[in-house]
This record gives sequence, structure tokens and C-alpha cells, in this order.
Amino acid sequence: MTFGIIKQFVRSIAPTILGMVLVSIGTYWSLGLALYSKELPFSWLKLTRKGKLFELHQRIADKPINLLILGGFLFLAANALVIGILRPRFGYFVMLVSNYKIYPITLLILVYLMLLTGWLRKTSNQKYFYLFLVFSLLFNIASYLKFTPEVIERRKDLLVRAYNQKNNLIGLGAERHSPFREYAITALKRLTDQGIYVYPKSFVADMESQLLAPLPENKVIEANIVKASDGERIENTDLKISGGINDGAYLILKSAQNTYLIYGQQERFFGGKVGFSLLVPTKMLEPADYQIGIMVVSSGKSEIFNTKKQISVNY
Repeated sequence: MTFGIIKQFVRSIAPTILGMVLVSIGTYWSLGLALYSKELPFSWLKLTRKGKLFELHQRIADKPINLLILGGFLFLAANALVIGILRPRFGYFVMLVSNYKIYPITLLILVYLMLLTGWLRKTSNQKYFYLFLVFSLLFNIASYLKFTPEVIERRKDLLVRAYNQKNNLIGLGAERHSPFREYAITALKRLTDQGIYVYPKSFVADMESQLLAPLPENKVIEANIVKASDGERIENTDLKISGGINDGAYLILKSAQNTYLIYGQQERFFGGKVGFSLLVPTKMLEPADYQIGIMVVSSGKSEIFNTKKQISVNY
């Protein structure tokens, strides 16, 4: 329970509070630039020419680069306003997905530039620059530690999806018989025929001939078919998998007409991983009886196993 509260705070409450702080700084800075800039038509420069506030914002307004920063901030504010109006009806969590991470990161950069061209330009305040510098370094190190494993896992998933799209004409998020599938097939065929796009060369491509061959009868791996809330899963609890860039367990679903390869992204990357739990994507598969195999990639070596299990997709 305590871990859940901490995770919720780190995931949603803390970013919201920090976002309010950044937006407040950006708004104050932008209003000051708008009121005191010689370049903007709605300046109050002629009305107020005295005081510390005037001196501060005059220093800001004298820098042409700040007009670029102002444009970037207004662009982010407009996008955030649209997202804030349209997305909350789907739930607050929607605004925390990776699609929108570029906005807070860019906002953090812009606010940092605002501070550099404004408050931190004073000699007496430059000692705080080193605090921001240390914070920036720690923030970037923490970001790489947090997101590098996710990027690596996402890469493996996308390579597998590219294999399925190339060999089964589905895999890039579409469901069978959907308009999006037909669009993806048409668009990718046109791009590949013209040489604009080439399917990625990867360890998956190196294994294509083995994937398309019948599952081996002499290499058997233990796996169970488990009913779960998100569908049927193929699970194993004792297979040790190392943490290499391509390492993991890949589900092979083989029918008379198709061979699908599915990757189940792992929560952890660094250190050894034991077992796997792979969801059967029934909405992607054509109705058929499928033999279940597992391709294990560990320490850079690939090996295909037979589970001696079968699953039927008939809906």
C-alpha cells in the first residue's frame, strides 16, 4: 500500500506540482518580456520606466534570443491548453503517457533558458548556476538509468512488429480486417517499392529461416497456458534470461499459413530475469490452430524450443 502511494506521488502528483512551478515562472517571465520589450507592440515601456521590476525585465527584453524563447513557451502553452481541455475526459493518466513527455522536457529547457537570460545574469546570482548545473546532471543521469531499459525493450518489440508486418502483413498496432491494417499494407508497399523505406536488419531477420521452419521436436521447453484478465498468456517461471540488448523470450505462434513472432516487454532489464509471461494477441491473429514455440535469446545466442502446446484462435 505504501509503495503504491509513493509510486502515485512520483508518477502524477510530483510532476503536476513541478509543472505548476515551471508554468508560473514561464508566465511571470513572459509577461515581463511582453510588458517591457521594445520589439512588441503592446509594451508598457512608455508607462513605467522606474523600479527594480523595470530594470529586471529591461535586461531580459534587451536580448533578441528571448523572443525565440517566448515563442517556444507560447507554443507549448497552446498545446498544453488543447491537451488539458480534450484529454482529461479519458482520465488523468492519459496525460502521463509517453506521447506527451516531449512537452514537459521542452518546458524545463525553456524555463532554464529564461533563468539564464534573466535572474541568473546578475553576478550575485551566478552562484546558483552551479546548483542548476548539478541538478541538470543528476536529472539526466537518472533519466538515462530510468528510460534506457524501456527504450531497449521497446526496440525489441518494434523489431518483432516489423518482422510480422513484413511476413504476415500485420504487426504495427492494427487488428485484422481493420481499415488501419489495409492502410498500413498499402502505405508500406508503396514506400518499400520506391526504396524510401527498408525493413530493419536485426537479429530477427537473421532468424527468419529458422522461424519459418517446423518447430524442433527434440528441443522442448516447459510452458503453461494461463487464463488472465487481459487474455491468454504463455508462462514459464524457471527460464534464466540474461540482460543483453537483444535478450529475452519471444513467443512463436505457428499455423499452417502463418508464423507470428511476439515479444513480451519486461519490467526489468538490468540483472538476470527468470521466466516469461507472453500475451497471445488474438485480435492480430487469423483464426487457426497454432503450435506454440519459444525463441530464447540469451547472451547473444538464439535458440528455438517447442512447448508441445497448442492454442486455438477462433474469434
